[in-house]
Amino acid sequence: MKFSLLILPALSAVALAAPAPAPYLLDKSCVHKKPYKHYPDNYYGCEEYNKDEWAYKVKCIWYKPEPKDCKPYKKEYEEEKKKKKQKEKEEYEKKKKEEEENKKKQKEKEEYERKKEERKRKEKEEYDRKKKEEEDKKKAEKEKWEKEQKEKWEKEQKEKYEKEKAKWDEVEKKKNASAPAAILCKTLKINCY
Repeated sequence: MKFSLLILPALSAVALAAPAPAPYLLDKSCVHKKPYKHYPDNYYGCEEYNKDEWAYKVKCIWYKPEPKDCKPYKKEYEEEKKKKKQKEKEEYEKKKKEEEENKKKQKEKEEYERKKEERKRKEKEEYDRKKKEEEDKKKAEKEKWEKEQKEKWEKEQKEKYEKEKAKWDEVEKKKNASAPAAILCKTLKINCY
């Protein structure tokens, strides 16, 4: 009993003499935190703050800065919220309109390129067609000229042959006509020419 009476005061003295936790042992993230103070849910900007109560009470018991400044919901905030929503809607509409205009421009550009390609293709087809017609025309003219030349040559050859034939026929005719006289001359052994 005496022994316990001696030990208890000694332990109490040691406990009282023990220093507070050293600053380096504290959670340094608490320096950047506000002290916890629960606010009603109708306070703007404090809902997320209220969720940190347990973490604050466990980690930040030694840190005592000023309480967080939270503002209750007011009509001005509702108007601000409405304006913000309206602004977001306008921005969305503007963005949507710009996208539609860009799509329209892209479509017009594609249509222009398509028409341009179509026009080029038609021009090429027309050029090829005219070129082929020109080549066919030249070929036909050449064939016609060659045919005319051939017919002319054949005609000349035929006329020449007929002339030669007529000449030889005339000679043969004369020869045949003078054959009895030649026989007579030969028989009589006289010069008839």
